[in-house]
Amino acid sequence: MRKIPTSLLPFIALFAATSLFSQVESDHLRHRKIILATGASSAYLGSMIALDQLWYSDFEQTPLHSFDDASQWLQMDKVGHLTTSYQLGKAGHAALRWAGVSDQSARILGGSFGFLYLGGVELLDGKSSEWGFSWSDLGANALGSAAFIAQDAIWNEQRIQFKYSYQKSPYAKYRPEVLGSSASERWLKDYNGQTYWASIRVADFLREDHPWPDFLCVSIGYGADGMLGAESNPPFSDNNTLLPSFERQRQFYLSLDLDLSSFASNRRVLRGFLNTFGFIKIPAPTLLLQNGNLRFYPLFF
Repeated sequence: MRKIPTSLLPFIALFAATSLFSQVESDHLRHRKIILATGASSAYLGSMIALDQLWYSDFEQTPLHSFDDASQWLQMDKVGHLTTSYQLGKAGHAALRWAGVSDQSARILGGSFGFLYLGGVELLDGKSSEWGFSWSDLGANALGSAAFIAQDAIWNEQRIQFKYSYQKSPYAKYRPEVLGSSASERWLKDYNGQTYWASIRVADFLREDHPWPDFLCVSIGYGADGMLGAESNPPFSDNNTLLPSFERQRQFYLSLDLDLSSFASNRRVLRGFLNTFGFIKIPAPTLLLQNGNLRFYPLFF
C-alpha cells in the first residue's frame, strides 16, 4: 500500500489549529473533542487510502504537476466542487460547535473543512499521470468554503444553501467507462444527470410581517446535457463503437425547495436526519431554460 502523507497535511492542519485556538470548558466537551478528532481523522485517512487504491492505483504515479481542466464538462464539475466544499464546511462547523469550539473558530476552521479535505484529493490528482492538480478546482473549493464562512459571519445562519440533485440520464449507457457503469458510479460521474442548486430562504430577506413561509425556498439550478466527453463528444467509444451525435447544452432552472432544518425539532434523531440529508434538493415544480426554450415540469428532481 502506497503512503499518501501529502494528502493528510490539510486535515492535520485543521485539527492542530483547533487544538490551539479553541476553548474547552468541561470534561464533557473535552471528551466530545477527542471523539470528533479521532473519528474525523480516521474517516479522512480511510477515505484517502480508499481513493488512492480504488481510483488512482491503476495509473502511474508522477511528480506533483498541474493541468488546466477549466473548460471541461461545461463547468459542471466546478459547480460540483463548490457545492461539495460548501456542504463539508457546513458539516465541519456543526461538528466543531458540538465539540465546544467557539463560534468564531468553528466558523473559520469548520467552514474551511471542505477546502482542506478536497485539497487532499487535489494532491492525489496532482500525483497521478491521468490527472493533475487543478487550480480551477481549487478555486471552486475556495468559493464553496467562502460561501459558508461569509454567510455565517454576516447573518450567523445560512440563508443561501447550495444543494444537489440527480436523475438518471440516457447518456451513461454509451460510455459507461467514463460516465459510470453502475447507479452509484453514475451518481458521481454522469454530469448529465446532476443538477446543482442555490436555494434561497426568501423569508430571511423580507420584512417581519411577510406572509412567505419560513421553510419555503426559491431555488436556482444549473445543469448540462448531451455530454459524452469532457471537452467534446468523441465519435467512437473505447471499444470502437460508433456513438450517436448529441448537442452539448447548458441548462438553467427555477424551482421551489424546502429548508429541512426549519423542521428540526428537539428530537435528536430527527434533527440529525434532517441535517444529514439537507444537501439534497426536494422535488418540486420547475421551469427549465435550455437553448432559448422554456419548459415546465410539474415535478422535477
